[in-house]
Amino acid sequence: RDIANAFSEATTAFLANCYRASAVMSRRTLEAIATDKGESSGVLAQRLANLSNKGILHPTLTEWTKEVRLIGNQGAHFDPINSVSKEDAQQLLNFIRELLKFIYDLPAELDRRRNP
Repeated sequence: RDIANAFSEATTAFLANCYRASAVMSRRTLEAIATDKGESSGVLAQRLANLSNKGILHPTLTEWTKEVRLIGNQGAHFDPINSVSKEDAQQLLNFIRELLKFIYDLPAELDRRRNP
C-alpha cells in the first residue's frame, strides 16, 4: 500500500505539471520498494546496491534506479540552473512502472500460473 500510494502521488504530481514533485515522489517510491525488500537502513544508494548484490535488481534496473535517485535529488534540492523537465519526470514514472512489474507483478503472475 505504501508503495502504491507513493507511486500514485508521483503520477498525480506529474499530471498537475509538478515535475519536481513527481521526481521526488518517484524517488520516494524507490525508497519504499527498497524497504519492502529488506533494505531499510543507510543511504538509498547503498540500499539499492544491496538489492543489486542480492540479485533482486538486474544490472540494467540498477542503473535506472541511480537515475531515479539522482533526478529525485535534483527535484528535492534547490538549484536554479538544473530543474526537472517534463521528460525527466515522465521517464522516471515509466521506469518505476516497469520496475514494479518486474519486482512484483511478474513473479506473482508466474506463481499463479504454476499454482492455479
